[in-house]
Amino acid sequence: MATQVIKLTDLRRPKNYLRGRVNADYVRKLEQDAREVMADQDSPKTLRASRWPFPALVVRKVEVAAKKEGQPAEVYFEIIDGVNRNEAAKALYPKGDFSVPCIVKTYGSEGEAFADQIKLNNDPRGLILDRDARNRGIILLRDEFKLPVRRIAALTGVSHASVIRIKQRKQGKGYTRAAMARPGKRRKGGKARTVRRKTATWQVKTLVRQCEMLSRDFDEHQPEIAEALKKAGDRGLSSKVGRPFAAFINDLAE
Repeated sequence: MATQVIKLTDLRRPKNYLRGRVNADYVRKLEQDAREVMADQDSPKTLRASRWPFPALVVRKVEVAAKKEGQPAEVYFEIIDGVNRNEAAKALYPKGDFSVPCIVKTYGSEGEAFADQIKLNNDPRGLILDRDARNRGIILLRDEFKLPVRRIAALTGVSHASVIRIKQRKQGKGYTRAAMARPGKRRKGGKARTVRRKTATWQVKTLVRQCEMLSRDFDEHQPEIAEALKKAGDRGLSSKVGRPFAAFINDLAE
């Protein structure tokens, strides 16, 4: 996809920033790496803009209608991927007199743009995305942007089973129940009385579906699982989860 250079003053952090805040340590590292590459041999304090060493930012064009009639609309570019790189560039050029290469993408909705933010930030080649941040993003896509589960999986690159699991955990359902029996309070006649939700009837097909989800998760996270099994050891694992279940986990891992 073709890139174009965009001024720092025209770039903005997204309203729903997946990571929540910039990583100051990572930004400093990017700034140092850029200085080493961009420094002119004859004048080390002079930076050569053509030597910008990082991949292009991914952005989308946003137009905001003018507040008053007759005024032009405000146009800026919202960063989808590359917020930390943008912060490093601003540290190098505090006055904003610098342009960075960007890929301008078009999305059908804000939800799709946010989903692409999850997909691009979840790339292991960059700064590792915190798993909790990814999960919060999945929940936001479901609750606020109202995207269906399969659409979320397709847009973010997260497996369909993982999206379902994240949604279930948010609802307090976990892996093993279709509903949780949680205590609650209900008022009737001015008095509070404790009530409990009924737990859904257990069915064989529910267990089969959950085993299928678990198997997909093992396929998706093979390296992490192999490392965890290696650290735990057969004896330690068996003592923690029970020998039959430990054997089942080992079978899945294979």
